[in-house]
Amino acid sequence: LGRSLRFYAELLGLAVLDRTPDSAALAFGDGRILLRQTAHTPPPDDSRVIHVHVQVSDIDAAYQSLRAKGVGFVAPPSLTSHGDRLALWSATFRDPDGHHIALTQWRATPGATETTDPGTGPSAQDAAPHVQNVDPH
Repeated sequence: LGRSLRFYAELLGLAVLDRTPDSAALAFGDGRILLRQTAHTPPPDDSRVIHVHVQVSDIDAAYQSLRAKGVGFVAPPSLTSHGDRLALWSATFRDPDGHHIALTQWRATPGATETTDPGTGPSAQDAAPHVQNVDPH
């Protein structure tokens, strides 16, 4: 728990709201993450999917900022998927327990007439990223 708490609070800048001997509640804007230490934690390659998407307004700046703090990325910013109007860019890294975390940014698809706000959130430097999706199972 201590290793994960240092990672999320010190490197990623999430605020610690509360802590018990085996758990910690962290905040990022209006979002929350609960870290829990359990007697048995499945390995990261378990069949369950645990993947957190953190939406940022400038993926390239957030990527460079976190790299400068020592975060090792599995994949640099790249186009993940796109539709007629919106394209999703992501850069992936892992927390100390091997769970995947992706910085994401919605951008207008090149050549598209943007009629939908891509919903960009605050930058990683704001220490208040917006979680787009959390799948605990």
